[in-house]
Amino acid sequence: MKTCYAYIRVSTEEQKNKGYSPDNQIRQARSYAEMHGYHIKRIFDDSGKSGRSTEHRYALQELLKAIEEHPVDAILIFKIDRFARNVGDFDRMYKDLKAKGIKLLSISEGDLMEGNSLIPNIFASVAQWESEVNGQRTRDALAQKFEEGWQPYSQYHGYRSVGGKDEKKTCEPDPYVAPIIKELFDVCEYVLAKHRSFLVRRRKYDYLLRGFLYCFNCGQRYTAEPHPNHSVNKPAKIDYYHCQKRGGNGCPAPYVEMSDIEKLVEQEFKKMEFSEDFINAVIQKTKDVLEKNRKTASSIGQGVINQKNALEARRNKLEDALLDGTIDRDTFKRLHNESQQQIINLDTQILELDNKGKIDIDLIEEVLAFTRNIHQAYVEAPKFLKRHYLRFFFEQIVVKDKKIYKVVPTPIFKILKNRHEIIIRTTKLRD
Repeated sequence: MKTCYAYIRVSTEEQKNKGYSPDNQIRQARSYAEMHGYHIKRIFDDSGKSGRSTEHRYALQELLKAIEEHPVDAILIFKIDRFARNVGDFDRMYKDLKAKGIKLLSISEGDLMEGNSLIPNIFASVAQWESEVNGQRTRDALAQKFEEGWQPYSQYHGYRSVGGKDEKKTCEPDPYVAPIIKELFDVCEYVLAKHRSFLVRRRKYDYLLRGFLYCFNCGQRYTAEPHPNHSVNKPAKIDYYHCQKRGGNGCPAPYVEMSDIEKLVEQEFKKMEFSEDFINAVIQKTKDVLEKNRKTASSIGQGVINQKNALEARRNKLEDALLDGTIDRDTFKRLHNESQQQIINLDTQILELDNKGKIDIDLIEEVLAFTRNIHQAYVEAPKFLKRHYLRFFFEQIVVKDKKIYKVVPTPIFKILKNRHEIIIRTTKLRD
């Protein structure tokens, strides 16, 4: 039996307004393949993607890669405008398929490889013209809505829609999200500016507070290293932080033992907590994200499971046919191995979905723990994550006489504090 790949694509608007659906295209593809003696090895689905260019149609890119790695006899499409709405892209893919001896079959337009390429290119030209006309109409309609005071598109992240049903909708900054996004930009700029200080590289000694501690006396950054310990029944070495100008350079700031200053920094986190409103907003946002991920994973997962069940049923029929003697050994081996490999591929997809779900849960758990109890999250975090927490809150930690004199907050910390999203339990933190 000849083999083929099937490619389908339908935009969200077409499903809504024209009655197209991926399921309908898949049914017709399978029916066409069965009638013409083809076995569909895999269906590539770009539903919801624009057809204007091939660049962002990831399933199409996977299809072109599959053709190179595992050639087939034909590519089965629903219609030329599902495959390409740009003459240049269509011509390039058409010539490539023809050079490889792979047929391009359209359910609506027939065998596109018969005769010369004039007719397919005419179809592609018409599809491109329709796409450009529809695109211009859409742009004109959006511009008209904008002129009339409507919000013609979904709001950007950090904004929320204003206006009820059948009312003119506009957008305004989200009171919770917008301030965070706006200072987040400053934090990114800050990190880029100080990138060399935060550059990750292998170090003989990796000190937690490296880059954060500053001297009250001279303003220099603290450094750290181990020192011999001559005390009996004590560790051979003790780690100390100290000002870089300590000693011969004239700064009188004393050495401070690593464990002592790190405990003091840990106590700074104990003074802070997020407001109840902020926590509730994060929890609600987390619920929304989790629910969306669950629906997406469930939908994709069920589709993969259905494909696996169908392949297992086909494999079982092949085994029964071999026992009944209604199929020869060579055909059985080829089709059985093909089905088995597809089942293995689907098992891999199922495992990847499970792993993605686990990663999402781990991330959500960490975010919620940090939001509900800043101090506990910091204490329990591994060193690399502790450093991320430090960067989130503190630009500098100024040390005087082995104690924390003050902290200089990051821009985002200042915003949250001023908006009372972060509550400081004492007055010891001074800007």
